[in-house]
Formats: sequence, C-alpha cells, structure tokens
Amino acid sequence: MEHVLYWIGINSNQVKEPTKLMMLTPEEIITGNTELASPPDIYQKITSTLDDPTKGALDLAKIIDLDAGLATRILRLVNSAFYSFSANITSISHAVSIIGATELRNLVLTTVVIERFSNLPNGLVSMDEFWSISVKCALYSRSLGQHHKNCAKMDSLFICGLLHRIGLIIIYSKLPELARSAILLSDEQAISEAEAQEELLGFNYADVGGALARQWQLPDVIQATLKNHLNPKTDQPHAIESGIISLSLSLSEFDTSDQEALSRFSEPDNLLWQLTGLKSEVLDVVLPEVDELFSETYRMIYQA
Repeated sequence: MEHVLYWIGINSNQVKEPTKLMMLTPEEIITGNTELASPPDIYQKITSTLDDPTKGALDLAKIIDLDAGLATRILRLVNSAFYSFSANITSISHAVSIIGATELRNLVLTTVVIERFSNLPNGLVSMDEFWSISVKCALYSRSLGQHHKNCAKMDSLFICGLLHRIGLIIIYSKLPELARSAILLSDEQAISEAEAQEELLGFNYADVGGALARQWQLPDVIQATLKNHLNPKTDQPHAIESGIISLSLSLSEFDTSDQEALSRFSEPDNLLWQLTGLKSEVLDVVLPEVDELFSETYRMIYQA
C-alpha cells in the first residue's frame, strides 16, 4: 500500500491527482513526532505502578495527587451521575478502592488525552464539536456494553469510544492540506471522510489511531477498537467491542429523535446488531440513559 505525505496542485475548488513527494505510514506519523511518540508521563507512571505487584492504592493516589488538576477531575467524575455512588468520595485513595485499577487507568487516560490532543494545532474542526461527538460515542458504548450478556468484560468501552477518532485530530494537525483535500473529496464524491483519506493517503484516521494505541502500548482492546471500528469483522480480536463502537459512532452522528432514521438503524438485518449479539430494543433504555448523562459528563471531562 502506498502512503502519501504531501502533494501539490490543490486549490479550494478542486481535488487534483496527488504528486507524490515522499512516503509516510501511520506508524511514522506517530514515531516521528515528539508530541505523539510516547504517552504523558503521569499515564506511564500509573501504568507502571498498576503493573507492580508490590504497589497499591496509596501509591497510585500519591502519583495522582501530585497533579492537582488531574486529581480534581477524577474526583468530580467519580462523584458525578456517571457513577452514581451513594456516598461522597473525597480522596483519590478512596476512589481507587471503589472504582478499581482498570477504571482508574481509563480515567487518567481520558483526562491526559483530552488535555494533550485538544492543544494540537487544528483549523478543520471545532474541538467542542469533536469532543461532543466523542463523549456521546463513549457514553453509548458504555451503556450498550452494560446491557451486553458479557458486560463484565466490557469495562473499557467508554475509553474506546472516547478515543475512537483520535487519529482524525492527528491527521488534521500533522497533515492539514491532505486532510482538507480529503474533506473536499468526501463532499464531491459523497463518500465518507475515511474513504476519501484511503483514496488520497493510502490509510485513514482509524489506521493512525491504531498506530498511536500500539505505540503507547495501550490495552489490546483499545488498540483493536481504534483500528477496526470502521469495519468490524468477526475474525478480528475484540470484534464485539469494535462492533459496539461502530454502533455508538452511528448513534452519536445522527439525530436519535428522528424516528424514521432510528427505525432504519434498528432493523434486525443490520450486521452490527448481529456481530455484537445485541438487540436493537436495548435502545429504549440506552438512549434516555445517554441523554441524561451527556451534558454533565461532557462538562466534567472536557470543560472542567
């Protein structure tokens, strides 16, 4: 597969054939940039501590408490309707003991990713709009996972849904002219932006997101869903999770109050319902759940 870094001959009215100047893969976009080559220090410290059998909740709390902003965001989330705990949680050590190690790692990753990627230069999309769709996708993913028969194994779906389009921000920031041309091509040919990226770059934003997840050594389920959510298949690792992210992405991008569109989406021959093993009737519960949680969760995660 050929990969294009830059081309010439682009104007605002027409997408022309690319003139290849050099080749670049998704992996090279990540490893060749200091902002992207490694995860934030605090996430690495948390991961190392979680992987150390001699460390415990107090050790994790000490790391997080050194970052007052991170600690505040985590406590706000833990005490929000997102978790609905009956008692107020006032310390990070208490939060760790309540939500567990996996959930803590996901909360830290949520916070540090939003902080890092919201600051990447990008003139192609509003970050408010980007994170709004991402948070909706995350909430739909979490809720669908909670209603799955294997819900005990679906505890990373929120972070998978939140990060599913992170590769798009990387392309917008690092390859802005290519990204702009893909948007133009998408409009002109009535194809998805990812398909336009494939045609012009040789890869799409999911490939870039997957490369980032591998480079950062994120959990396997995050690597798989970021890479495969645009075209989930039964023979892929974590296929059910990828299918749930794909369902959630569709829900987050159209008006769920449009009953005709929702009816088409809910048809039983939709392959994503078959892949995930979920029934579309679950939307009767999932849609109001997400509606109730969205505003507060978005504010806690992105605007805090």
